[in-house]
Amino acid sequence: MRSVITIDVTAGHGGSITPSARVAIGYGLSKMFAITPRWGYSIADVVVDGVSAGPVSIYMFSNLTENHTISATFKRNA
Repeated sequence: MRSVITIDVTAGHGGSITPSARVAIGYGLSKMFAITPRWGYSIADVVVDGVSAGPVSIYMFSNLTENHTISATFKRNA
């Protein structure tokens, strides 16, 4: 059993995910991420472990037992 789980975080141009970069979390714990577009942008998509979660502004990993990835893409508003 692992004692530390990692979540790799990637945000495209036009916004950010907080916390950012690689995050280490204790086994079995939970972690929330905030996805925030910059002014003039909106969230296009959030992808978790290769699967689209849609244009969500918050994502929660619960009861972590394995490593994960989260990434966000942003689009410029018209």
